[in-house]
Order: sequence, then structure tokens, then C-alpha cells
Amino acid sequence: MRPLFELAKSLPSQPLNIFAPDKFIQFNELGSTGFGDRLRGIALMAFLASIYRANQICYKEESSDAFPWKLTNIISFDGLEFISDQRASQLPQLLEVNHNCSKGTTIKRFGYKHMKRLRPSSIDIRKKLDSLALGANYIGIHVRTTDSAHPMEGKARDNGKSSRSILDSIHLAQQKYGYSHAYLACDSLVARENWVSLLAKHTDLKLSWNSSAKYDSSILRQTGADDMLIDFFALSKCAYLIRSVPSEFSRFAGLVGGLKMQYNQLEGLLKNSESTRLGP
Repeated sequence: MRPLFELAKSLPSQPLNIFAPDKFIQFNELGSTGFGDRLRGIALMAFLASIYRANQICYKEESSDAFPWKLTNIISFDGLEFISDQRASQLPQLLEVNHNCSKGTTIKRFGYKHMKRLRPSSIDIRKKLDSLALGANYIGIHVRTTDSAHPMEGKARDNGKSSRSILDSIHLAQQKYGYSHAYLACDSLVARENWVSLLAKHTDLKLSWNSSAKYDSSILRQTGADDMLIDFFALSKCAYLIRSVPSEFSRFAGLVGGLKMQYNQLEGLLKNSESTRLGP
């Protein structure tokens, strides 16, 4: 019942024309957390756009230290157009939605299937992803050891599955599906160096990662939007996903790749979503 109650609160009290391609949705993201959390709002936005057959979104957000970029500058969404305030002022508004990404909402899950339509805006990033030749023989491995809200002062923390447990998951996936390659996405240089060594020692996987990624030495985080997006979409293009901890970043990467991943789920088989094209 909670999703239905939240849906009732989110929608306007007056009935609307269900087909509204000439109108726009005003979507206000009130939270100020990172990329993964902001995608909660994007999932809700996509769900509402699908209900009303809307294809234009005026998206506003708050910046933060955890996410200093403008989201609509770095991602695109098949079938939807992000429009400026100026453009929105010339169009009739369909509805206005306020969302807090740090809290989320249970009805966001109705937009999960639409996450397959998420793309990086940058042509250079798309070319980089194509050059990695990711696909059916790849395991995606996401190792998260830091939190932007809690600087680690040069030390990575291990607060999830142990290294042994992650390696066991990798071996089981290899035995079952015959994977030969792995893409490694880490949020710290220390973690990346450790896991390159561990995987080389304990597996026969051929490894790849974003070798040009840069990190903030004070909080052990990637500092560039391009680096973040390369890891995110690379994970989504693998065939299997293994995570060190629950993370909205890698969970939404799984959703983009076709895996209906629960928040606490740490691994799973991704589907090939490249041929999937859903309408708005």
C-alpha cells in the first residue's frame, strides 16, 4: 500500500490528459548526495514520464561536495529531452514533482525498467566504453572502500564482504559461466592496486580498468565525472556483477544492464540491454 500512497501524493489532484507530449514535467531534486542516489530521482522521473507519455523534463538539482556536476550535462535518457528554464517558460507544465534523493521513495522502483535508457552524454566516453569491448565474457567488480562524507586520510576501509568472500564469488561465477575477463571499478587508488594484485594472484582473469582515472588523495575518491561515468557504464555492460558492499552506484549500474538488483544484493547476472529501446 505504501507505493500507492506515495504515488497518490506525488501526482496532482486534478486529472490530467494522459497523453501530453506537448507539455513538460518540472522535476526538482532536493537532495544533495552523490550520483547513485540521484538516480533514484531519475528512475521516478522516467516512471512519471511513461505514465503521461511526456518527453520533456525541466530538471533542477542542488549541487554538493559529493556531486559538484550538473547531472543533465553528463547523462542523457533515450526518449526524453532535458530542457532549460527558458524553454520550459514557453511550454505548458504538466506537473511538478519534488524529490529528495537522500531519502528516495518506494515508487521509484516502477521506473527501474526504464534505466536501460540511460546513456552518457559525452561522445568521448561512449568511444572509450566501446574500446573496452566489454560483454558476455566479462565480470564487473565494484570495490567501494570510501565514503565522500567521511575522509579516510589515506586509508581505505573494508566494511563489506571480505576479500576471500569476493574471490569465492568470482570463482563460482567463472565455474558456472566460464568468464575470462573482468572489469575492475574502484573508488580509491589503494583499493585498485590491491585488487589488481589479488586478482592476478588468485584468478586467471584478464583484467581491465580505467587506467587514466584520477583520485582525490584526501578522501580517496575519483575526482572527474568522466572517470565516474566510465566505471558506471562499464559495470553495466558486463555479463555479471560482483560488489564489495551495497551501493546505489553499482546497483543502478546493474539496473542499466538489466539486473533487477535489490539494495543489499551483492552479485548477479546482467542481461544484454543494448537492443532494448523503451518508449517514454
